[in-house]
Amino acid sequence: MKYLAFCGSTRSGSINQRTVKVMTSCLTSLGTKVTEINLTNLGIPIYDGDLEKENGLQDGIVELQ
Repeated sequence: MKYLAFCGSTRSGSINQRTVKVMTSCLTSLGTKVTEINLTNLGIPIYDGDLEKENGLQDGIVELQ
């Protein structure tokens, strides 16, 4: 079985990103095939607290609220 691991938060120092790394390490040590990707590298951040802090909320989010 193969897994793809990624985190929705791209913020630097994200606890969720660290959790993904721990999970990936644990599964790999058990012989499971895990591919880990970072959404920042793909240019598609789902949530980036750094960007929100720097630029404010995106127009679409403000409209949704």
